[in-house]
Amino acid sequence: MAAALLGAATALIALLRGTIETAQLAGVLPELALRLRLDPLAAFFLIPIHVLGAVGTLYGLRYWRQADHPVNGRKLRLCFGVLIAALAAVVLAADGVAFLLAWEVMALSAFLLVTTEDERAAVQEAGWVYLVATHAGTLALFALFALLWAITGSLEFRTWPSGASAPAATGVLFLLALFAFGL
Repeated sequence: MAAALLGAATALIALLRGTIETAQLAGVLPELALRLRLDPLAAFFLIPIHVLGAVGTLYGLRYWRQADHPVNGRKLRLCFGVLIAALAAVVLAADGVAFLLAWEVMALSAFLLVTTEDERAAVQEAGWVYLVATHAGTLALFALFALLWAITGSLEFRTWPSGASAPAATGVLFLLALFAFGL
Protein backbone atom coordinates (compact mmCIF):
# COMPACT_ATOMS: atom_id res chain seq x y z
CA MET A 1 0.00 0.00 0.00
CA ALA A 2 2.88 2.36 0.80
CA ALA A 3 4.44 1.75 -2.62
CA ALA A 4 1.12 2.40 -4.37
CA LEU A 5 0.56 5.63 -2.48
CA LEU A 6 4.14 6.75 -3.13
CA GLY A 7 3.70 5.92 -6.82
CA ALA A 8 0.45 7.91 -6.98
CA ALA A 9 2.07 10.90 -5.26
CA THR A 10 5.05 10.77 -7.63
CA ALA A 11 2.75 10.56 -10.65
CA LEU A 12 0.69 13.50 -9.37
CA ILE A 13 3.83 15.61 -8.94
CA ALA A 14 4.99 14.67 -12.46
CA LEU A 15 1.56 15.53 -13.85
CA LEU A 16 1.45 18.91 -12.13
CA ARG A 17 5.01 19.82 -13.10
CA GLY A 18 4.59 18.65 -16.68
CA THR A 19 8.14 17.34 -16.75
CA ILE A 20 9.49 14.43 -18.73
CA GLU A 21 11.88 11.96 -17.13
CA THR A 22 13.53 9.11 -19.00
CA ALA A 23 15.61 6.13 -17.98
CA GLN A 24 17.34 3.40 -19.90
CA LEU A 25 18.31 0.00 -18.55
CA ALA A 26 21.01 -1.74 -20.57
CA GLY A 27 20.11 -4.89 -22.46
CA VAL A 28 22.26 -7.61 -23.98
CA LEU A 29 22.01 -5.71 -27.28
CA PRO A 30 21.48 -1.96 -27.72
CA GLU A 31 18.15 -2.68 -29.43
CA LEU A 32 17.03 -4.63 -26.36
CA ALA A 33 17.66 -1.88 -23.81
CA LEU A 34 14.60 -1.07 -21.71
CA ARG A 35 13.54 2.53 -22.11
CA LEU A 36 11.15 4.08 -19.61
CA ARG A 37 9.51 7.51 -19.83
CA LEU A 38 7.48 9.42 -17.27
CA ASP A 39 5.61 12.24 -18.97
CA PRO A 40 2.31 13.94 -18.13
CA LEU A 41 0.27 11.39 -20.13
CA ALA A 42 1.92 8.45 -18.36
CA ALA A 43 1.46 10.22 -15.01
CA PHE A 44 -2.24 10.68 -15.78
CA PHE A 45 -2.65 6.91 -16.16
CA LEU A 46 -0.32 6.03 -13.28
CA ILE A 47 -2.47 7.88 -10.74
CA PRO A 48 -5.53 5.59 -11.04
CA ILE A 49 -3.31 2.49 -11.31
CA HIS A 50 -1.63 3.30 -7.99
CA VAL A 51 -4.73 4.62 -6.22
CA LEU A 52 -6.71 1.50 -7.19
CA GLY A 53 -3.71 -0.61 -6.15
CA ALA A 54 -3.79 0.98 -2.68
CA VAL A 55 -7.56 0.66 -2.41
CA GLY A 56 -7.43 -2.95 -3.65
CA THR A 57 -4.78 -3.77 -1.08
CA LEU A 58 -6.87 -2.28 1.70
CA TYR A 59 -9.98 -4.11 0.51
CA GLY A 60 -8.06 -7.37 0.21
CA LEU A 61 -7.10 -7.32 3.88
CA ARG A 62 -10.71 -8.16 4.79
CA TYR A 63 -11.82 -9.90 1.60
CA TRP A 64 -9.06 -12.53 1.46
CA ARG A 65 -7.68 -12.81 4.99
CA GLN A 66 -4.55 -14.84 5.46
CA ALA A 67 -6.11 -16.62 8.44
CA ASP A 68 -9.03 -17.77 6.26
CA HIS A 69 -6.84 -18.68 3.27
CA PRO A 70 -3.51 -19.93 4.66
CA VAL A 71 -2.58 -21.80 1.46
CA ASN A 72 -3.03 -19.02 -1.09
CA GLY A 73 -3.35 -15.73 0.81
CA ARG A 74 0.30 -14.77 0.36
CA LYS A 75 0.24 -15.79 -3.30
CA LEU A 76 -2.74 -13.51 -3.90
CA ARG A 77 -1.10 -10.51 -2.23
CA LEU A 78 2.24 -11.04 -3.98
CA CYS A 79 0.63 -11.41 -7.41
CA PHE A 80 -1.56 -8.35 -6.83
CA GLY A 81 1.51 -6.26 -6.02
CA VAL A 82 3.36 -7.59 -9.07
CA LEU A 83 0.30 -6.84 -11.21
CA ILE A 84 0.17 -3.21 -10.05
CA ALA A 85 3.91 -2.81 -10.69
CA ALA A 86 3.57 -4.38 -14.15
CA LEU A 87 0.63 -2.11 -15.03
CA ALA A 88 2.78 0.86 -14.05
CA ALA A 89 5.65 -0.48 -16.17
CA VAL A 90 3.32 -0.87 -19.18
CA VAL A 91 2.41 2.81 -18.88
CA LEU A 92 6.05 3.85 -18.41
CA ALA A 93 7.38 1.79 -21.34
CA ALA A 94 9.05 3.96 -23.97
CA ASP A 95 9.78 1.20 -26.45
CA GLY A 96 8.43 -2.11 -27.66
CA VAL A 97 10.85 -4.26 -25.68
CA ALA A 98 9.97 -2.64 -22.34
CA PHE A 99 6.29 -2.72 -23.23
CA LEU A 100 6.28 -6.42 -24.13
CA LEU A 101 8.27 -7.36 -21.04
CA ALA A 102 5.90 -5.41 -18.77
CA TRP A 103 2.88 -6.75 -20.68
CA GLU A 104 4.02 -10.34 -20.17
CA VAL A 105 4.64 -9.84 -16.43
CA MET A 106 1.19 -8.25 -16.20
CA ALA A 107 -0.41 -11.16 -18.05
CA LEU A 108 1.29 -13.84 -15.95
CA SER A 109 0.55 -12.14 -12.63
CA ALA A 110 -3.09 -11.68 -13.66
CA PHE A 111 -3.22 -15.39 -14.60
CA LEU A 112 -1.93 -16.29 -11.14
CA LEU A 113 -4.56 -14.01 -9.58
CA VAL A 114 -7.35 -15.54 -11.65
CA THR A 115 -6.24 -19.03 -10.60
CA THR A 116 -5.79 -18.29 -6.90
CA GLU A 117 -8.32 -21.00 -6.00
CA ASP A 118 -6.61 -23.46 -8.34
CA GLU A 119 -8.09 -26.50 -6.61
CA ARG A 120 -11.44 -25.72 -8.33
CA ALA A 121 -11.88 -27.00 -11.91
CA ALA A 122 -13.89 -23.95 -13.02
CA VAL A 123 -11.10 -21.65 -11.81
CA GLN A 124 -8.47 -23.67 -13.67
CA GLU A 125 -10.55 -23.51 -16.84
CA ALA A 126 -11.08 -19.75 -16.54
CA GLY A 127 -7.36 -19.27 -15.95
CA TRP A 128 -6.36 -21.22 -19.03
CA VAL A 129 -8.92 -19.40 -21.19
CA TYR A 130 -7.43 -16.12 -19.95
CA LEU A 131 -3.86 -17.29 -20.56
CA VAL A 132 -4.59 -18.41 -24.13
CA ALA A 133 -6.45 -15.18 -24.93
CA THR A 134 -3.77 -12.93 -23.48
CA HIS A 135 -0.99 -14.76 -25.29
CA ALA A 136 -2.87 -14.57 -28.59
CA GLY A 137 -2.96 -10.83 -27.96
CA THR A 138 0.75 -10.84 -27.11
CA LEU A 139 1.52 -12.55 -30.43
CA ALA A 140 -0.39 -9.76 -32.20
CA LEU A 141 1.67 -7.22 -30.23
CA PHE A 142 4.87 -8.96 -31.35
CA ALA A 143 3.66 -8.66 -34.95
CA LEU A 144 2.73 -5.01 -34.40
CA PHE A 145 6.16 -4.12 -33.01
CA ALA A 146 7.94 -6.13 -35.73
CA LEU A 147 6.01 -4.17 -38.37
CA LEU A 148 6.77 -0.87 -36.61
CA TRP A 149 10.45 -1.79 -36.53
CA ALA A 150 10.36 -2.69 -40.24
CA ILE A 151 8.75 0.67 -41.06
CA THR A 152 10.73 2.96 -38.73
CA GLY A 153 13.91 1.02 -37.90
CA SER A 154 13.26 1.54 -34.19
CA LEU A 155 11.22 0.09 -31.37
CA GLU A 156 11.03 3.42 -29.53
CA PHE A 157 7.64 5.05 -29.04
CA ARG A 158 7.72 8.44 -30.62
CA THR A 159 5.83 10.55 -33.09
CA TRP A 160 6.67 9.54 -36.62
CA PRO A 161 6.68 12.08 -39.39
CA SER A 162 3.54 12.31 -41.47
CA GLY A 163 3.69 9.84 -44.35
CA ALA A 164 6.28 7.69 -42.58
CA SER A 165 4.24 4.59 -43.36
CA ALA A 166 2.03 3.48 -46.18
CA PRO A 167 -1.74 3.58 -45.61
CA ALA A 168 -1.87 -0.22 -45.92
CA ALA A 169 0.73 -0.59 -43.15
CA THR A 170 -1.19 1.85 -40.96
CA GLY A 171 -4.34 -0.24 -41.43
CA VAL A 172 -2.49 -3.43 -40.51
CA LEU A 173 -1.00 -1.75 -37.43
CA PHE A 174 -4.47 -0.63 -36.37
CA LEU A 175 -5.97 -4.11 -36.83
CA LEU A 176 -3.11 -5.75 -34.90
CA ALA A 177 -3.53 -3.27 -32.05
CA LEU A 178 -7.33 -3.70 -32.07
CA PHE A 179 -6.99 -7.49 -31.91
CA ALA A 180 -4.23 -7.46 -29.27
CA PHE A 181 -5.84 -4.96 -26.92
CA GLY A 182 -9.35 -6.18 -27.68
CA LEU A 183 -8.56 -9.61 -26.29
